[in-house]
Amino acid sequence: MYTCITLVLNKDKILMIYKKRGLGRGLFSFPGGKVEHGENGKECAIRELKEETMLIAKEVECAGKILFKVDGEDAETMEVYIVRKFEGIPMETDEAIPIWVNIDEIPYDKMWEDDKHWVPLVIEGRKIECEFYFSNNWEKFDGGSCIFK
Repeated sequence: MYTCITLVLNKDKILMIYKKRGLGRGLFSFPGGKVEHGENGKECAIRELKEETMLIAKEVECAGKILFKVDGEDAETMEVYIVRKFEGIPMETDEAIPIWVNIDEIPYDKMWEDDKHWVPLVIEGRKIECEFYFSNNWEKFDGGSCIFK
């Protein structure tokens, strides 16, 4: 499965979402989702950002890829995008509650465990390639690593 995720940066803040449903429900994350048939990762990032927050991305930059393995099998390849220019005001949707968070106050203890390994690198402007391992249908984090440029 191919997915996308978008980190929206605005000065010293980052746009997070509180997931109301689906995989990751009850966790803080970033707008994203499945790449649909006929679209690429960048198009997915733009679409998902609008669907989940009502923001319109004006400039989208690829920050890298993350491979997730679950119970030893390739489960998901996620492309990571950064948006620094956008239009609109974030609004709650059926799927998510958007919230601006100070970059130095990101609630890693209320997020997917892998996020603390790659999010700071992307915020620093690094290009990443990561691989993370989960088991028990995404319930247990088994580690992983990132290389960056």
